[in-house]
Amino acid sequence: MNKIYLLAFDPHKTDASGLHNIISKNPYITTWWHYIGSVYLIKSSYTLATIHSEIVQKWPNQHFLFIEVNASNANGWLPQEAWDWINLHK
Repeated sequence: MNKIYLLAFDPHKTDASGLHNIISKNPYITTWWHYIGSVYLIKSSYTLATIHSEIVQKWPNQHFLFIEVNASNANGWLPQEAWDWINLHK
């Protein structure tokens, strides 16, 4: 079963381009969203622990928050294409 995870990080204290490469090329990630510069929404059928392990191996010693989210219960101020992605993948 696919789940949505939120990954948030401080772009001023971490290697944001390195993380982007890891996310965009990760075989455990079905798709991802990145409309806010320091946040990714990640869709995957794998567990949070599995994806976390992959990220930490390739992006060591970085601070970030990785948490499962309920995309069916979301609100905010985003462009329509962001809401389209969220509604399509919830």
